[in-house]
Amino acid sequence: MRGETRTPAGRDGNRSGRDDGIERRIHDDFEETVDECGLVVPAAKLETRPDAEPQPRPRNQTRKWFWCIIPIVEYTRDHFDSLYDDGDGDPWGFWESEYEAQKYDRTIAPVRDRRSSDEIGSILDLGCGNGAATATVADAFPDADVTGVDVSERALATARERAPDPTYRRADVLEFVAETDRTFDVVLDIECLCYLAADHSVTRLLQFADDLRDLLAEDGLFVSTHVHMPREDQPTIEQARTARTVRAILETSFETVGRDRYVECKRTALDPDEPSEQPYEVWAMRPRSSSTLTNRVDCKSR
Repeated sequence: MRGETRTPAGRDGNRSGRDDGIERRIHDDFEETVDECGLVVPAAKLETRPDAEPQPRPRNQTRKWFWCIIPIVEYTRDHFDSLYDDGDGDPWGFWESEYEAQKYDRTIAPVRDRRSSDEIGSILDLGCGNGAATATVADAFPDADVTGVDVSERALATARERAPDPTYRRADVLEFVAETDRTFDVVLDIECLCYLAADHSVTRLLQFADDLRDLLAEDGLFVSTHVHMPREDQPTIEQARTARTVRAILETSFETVGRDRYVECKRTALDPDEPSEQPYEVWAMRPRSSSTLTNRVDCKSR
């Protein structure tokens, strides 16, 4: 079964064409994810029918029929505040994790490779959480003005306590990027944007990508980290789908100038005694020029 994708009403012909191309790609990726699992799942964020019921489908001719419903988690301020309250300010153990510390170092490596420390005056950490990554960034670039933005006040309370040097703002990431009048030499996304894709339309995320390009200073660098969780560690198929959404939009809106893949073992909440491989990629990107975006849209719209 193929769900019907929602065709966004773009602000102009170019945007509408780009939206349509992205939605087709995301929808195809989602179908591939579902097919791999042998399940049929209502794509709540992409279908035109919000009350669509899941339909049975045989995994193969000899297996029984399956039903699956994706629990749509709303990643709100209350959701994250609750997590940080229950986890004493560090529910995922970011501050103590060697895996995370190594990932933070690898995330800023593309910045060090391309810019000297004295060339970087400002850095923005999107979805900074409890400041574990932000602290690494501030230590690596002591002369830079480092700003962390997160929706959770509880997370930021831990960040201010454990890493007081950066500036922190409690804000919705999309709203902050759209409304701030500042520009930044470097913008970091360390596993933040996949949460946004769960709660926003493709059209809204494309607007966010445009705002993000405007946020970068001339010759600015955007670095994004993407974790590829093994299927058995994913709470829902939704998690895989939202990650695919983000990657598709970023590849359309930015030019990738560096991409590194790492495979490390990490202890997970599902099986803390048996570390599992957690591959992740670090993308270094620069904004595409307007002419490049227009050409890509024209090709997709034909």
